[in-house]
Amino acid sequence: MRKQSFLRLPESIKAVTMKAREAFRTEITRMLRVAVKDVKEAGVFKVVSFSDMGTLSFPESIGSNYARARRLLLSHAEREGRIVSIQEVEARLDKFLVVLAARKPEEMSNIDQEVKRLFREIRGISSERYLFLVPIDHLECRCRLKLGDSVITDLNEDAFREIERREKVRFRFPDESAAEHVRKLVDWNRTSSFVMVKVEASDDAKAKQLALQRADFALNVLRLFLPDSPGVIHGDGRQDVKVTVSSANLDRGSGSRSSEQPNLVVAPLRISKELVRRMNEKGLRKIHKILQKGSEITDLEQRILGGILWNGNAVKDTSPTDKLVKYVTALEVLLLTGYGNKKEPLAQRLVHILYRSAGSKEEKPALELMSHLYMLRNRILHAGLAYVEKDMLDQAALWTSAVIAALLNDRRYKNLESLLGKGLPGKRTRDVTSAPVKL
Repeated sequence: MRKQSFLRLPESIKAVTMKAREAFRTEITRMLRVAVKDVKEAGVFKVVSFSDMGTLSFPESIGSNYARARRLLLSHAEREGRIVSIQEVEARLDKFLVVLAARKPEEMSNIDQEVKRLFREIRGISSERYLFLVPIDHLECRCRLKLGDSVITDLNEDAFREIERREKVRFRFPDESAAEHVRKLVDWNRTSSFVMVKVEASDDAKAKQLALQRADFALNVLRLFLPDSPGVIHGDGRQDVKVTVSSANLDRGSGSRSSEQPNLVVAPLRISKELVRRMNEKGLRKIHKILQKGSEITDLEQRILGGILWNGNAVKDTSPTDKLVKYVTALEVLLLTGYGNKKEPLAQRLVHILYRSAGSKEEKPALELMSHLYMLRNRILHAGLAYVEKDMLDQAALWTSAVIAALLNDRRYKNLESLLGKGLPGKRTRDVTSAPVKL
């Protein structure tokens, strides 16, 4: 029976691809009917020109058809495991349309074969390896910090030469010295702190997108242990301005002014050996080992990384309602699988993991509070709730970091279901994992 199921799988993928090709053919046929071979300006959303093939203008009326065709190609690439940017897909689609538009009507009978060829071309896209140095603001690196194959470091001439030597790569131009290249990078970005990240992608645009995501994830790991960490990718921070508000009490007839600097960074985060040691005690080394595994991670480890991503996004957000939604999303990623009604299962699983040995006196309040947090999340997304109290945010943040720590401690289980089925050790996780590292 297993063998038959395995043999049917490619047929299922083939059926999805055939359906996608048929839908794609429908969209491009509509586009080619009204596309104009001469350059137009009024009422045109896109003009494509190739020196050896001509020019094609797309009226606004077929903008939705173009978007659907592009999405069908991008989805096909994703199904085939190709790491490709939307710009790369769009470039291939544009060339494909210009070539077809140049043909005579009687030559359009083989359009199905041309569509198949394009889909094979997308499937055949190969990936290349890239290395990026991404600048980080509000961070001082007094020692290197490795997270999987990413490294947070202070970029000086010696560190730069070591990266080029170890990775067998050259960032600089032939007539440019290492010292000059480093000086330019530091001056341009006004920081000497960088994250070195490696990615694989089919084109430069996708590689840069993935590199920025990978660099921000490294900062999200720091935000797990250091919720007050100000470190951000250069250019991702908000302008430090002084906000002065004038107000009047209508009942008392008095006026006043108040000022604050909501985005003020008092001091950068200093990464030292002692700080790394304390973070290792809280689970940093375990996260490093998960990241080193690459695609071989387990379901439970994938949940941990997803939780770290959403927790970090919540930490750096400034909107209280957005923060709460992201904290609850982190808990969903960590604890749920395919539930329709999520509120009760989420609360039950959180209590099972964090309060298993605490007794019913603490379990019931925790169940009720987690259910309330999920209700607040729903009211924000579906009913326009615009404000949440700080104590609700603090509780959501505490539980998120505590669940991540609990799952890190139980990585011997391959998936969440086996962990929940086997039960957890008697010691309370929340007492030893929820507190952040002290700066």
